[in-house]
Amino acid sequence: MADINKSFLEKILVQQKPLTAEEQRDPFFPILIRLLSNLGSSISLEELDDITTGKRLKWFAENYRRLELYKGLDPIEKAYRFIFLDHLHIKKGEIEVIHPNRNKIITRSHNWCPYLAACVRMGLNTRDICKGMNENSFQAMATLIDPHLIFGRNYEKIRPYSAFCEEFIEYVP
Repeated sequence: MADINKSFLEKILVQQKPLTAEEQRDPFFPILIRLLSNLGSSISLEELDDITTGKRLKWFAENYRRLELYKGLDPIEKAYRFIFLDHLHIKKGEIEVIHPNRNKIITRSHNWCPYLAACVRMGLNTRDICKGMNENSFQAMATLIDPHLIFGRNYEKIRPYSAFCEEFIEYVP
């Protein structure tokens, strides 16, 4: 058995917790568990960030034509719909959207998330993993939509330490 599979199985067996229906349905979840199982030993958080960014930019290249659906919307709304609804498949009932001003959108999501599930299962801190593995990739996507967009998170309001994950997209001229 390859080391990565052994590491994966050891992590799952240590947790002694069967996979949930959501974990079983998500084809990325076992890959994520395998990657995180090797964090620090054979792969760094920076390398995981590169993998995630490459994955998201590949998806962007394959799906950028969907942005035409949002023609006429401001860049913030376009990025929100493309990233959160199209890419992450968050349903409108799983996300609260706040518009504090015309240059910023704040989202509070409580959808199922493979990163949250993997971190909880493996005892990892979502603040570290989400910042290290996801923030750059979302920023790269936002920049491709409009170079004036900034993507960020409020790490005081991130699950499981909060009831939701709070993120924002801001237009900075």
